[in-house]
Amino acid sequence: LNTVAAMSVAVLVKGLISTNQKERDSTSALKREQLRLMEINNELELEVEERKQAEKALRESENLLSEAQKSANTGSWMLDLKTGDTVWSEQLYYIYGRNIEIGAPPMDSYLEVYHPDDRKPLQEAIEATIKKDKSFSIEYRIFRENDGEQRWIRNQGKLEKGENLEPNRLIGMAQDITDRKLAEEAYRNLSLSSPMG
Repeated sequence: LNTVAAMSVAVLVKGLISTNQKERDSTSALKREQLRLMEINNELELEVEERKQAEKALRESENLLSEAQKSANTGSWMLDLKTGDTVWSEQLYYIYGRNIEIGAPPMDSYLEVYHPDDRKPLQEAIEATIKKDKSFSIEYRIFRENDGEQRWIRNQGKLEKGENLEPNRLIGMAQDITDRKLAEEAYRNLSLSSPMG
């Protein structure tokens, strides 16, 4: 009986030790999982902070670009050649006298703002840029939408190709050069009226 009791006690002790070891293993696995989750959480918090910093830097960069465009009276634009959609900077809306809430017009529906004598050269410059993959620089006149005032614009653009090397979009900048054009005209008139002219 003592042998049986001793064996029973040994089995019981062995079972308790085994159960205790399983609990320790389970607790250890749980702690390892908690540590892993804490590491993942720390990595995510770091990524969120990095993204916030990148977004802040982007906003600051956009503000600087906007201020630079205002100072230079220059706006930027993009024309998607597949959809015909255009994207304008805030300053370009101002230059063209267009309400920003209306959005940028598709290129093909916007010809009426260009001076009739300048429409064809502008279209030809854009077509040559697409066909020959050359940048363009052209001066033309517009009639501002909000007040009908004629303004001189210097527009520069270039072609960007997509992954398959097909024409994808045109990007560029447009600068209001009206003051320069008026000064050149005044100088010419002064030179013509001058006795030494």
